[in-house]
Amino acid sequence: MALSECISKIDKTGLELIEHGIASFPIACYHDDLQRECVDWHWHEELELIVVSEGGAIIAVDGEKHIVNEGNGFFINTGVLHGGWIYESINCRFHSIVFHPRLVGGSSNSIFWTKHLNPILSNISFKGLFLDYSIHWQKDILCSIDEAWYLCANEEEGMNLKFVMLYQRSFILCLNI
Repeated sequence: MALSECISKIDKTGLELIEHGIASFPIACYHDDLQRECVDWHWHEELELIVVSEGGAIIAVDGEKHIVNEGNGFFINTGVLHGGWIYESINCRFHSIVFHPRLVGGSSNSIFWTKHLNPILSNISFKGLFLDYSIHWQKDILCSIDEAWYLCANEEEGMNLKFVMLYQRSFILCLNI
């Protein structure tokens, strides 16, 4: 799945009405230039991982604002209202991966889903997680996100399996929170 243009279509509740990827590989990679256009409030069933590649962004998650500077990122849980705006800089760019949980968890009765993924998805108080490059285990997650994003954006051979493995590793690292 190559890099997709971020075109947001939402309903009255803020539900994003676009499909992220295809049924057999439910993932989309985006690159946003917040100087050109902000990412308005929206939500979706999919999980989202963001890494700021230039400048600084305000990532708002369920009404709570987080300043995310270059190199840092954010994980957004399923069903959470969120948006992104430029923060105190001339330029701000970030890349994100939006993917359905079944991409990394398989079926809802798999061991990975029940043991690792479901506790995150079903925790309504866990809206998201700021990812700080200066914290070792979070740096590992950010590097995995970057690697998976580049694989996806450049449609590198074998990206499907590599992507799933990188994200399963990232979720296991997230369990440290």
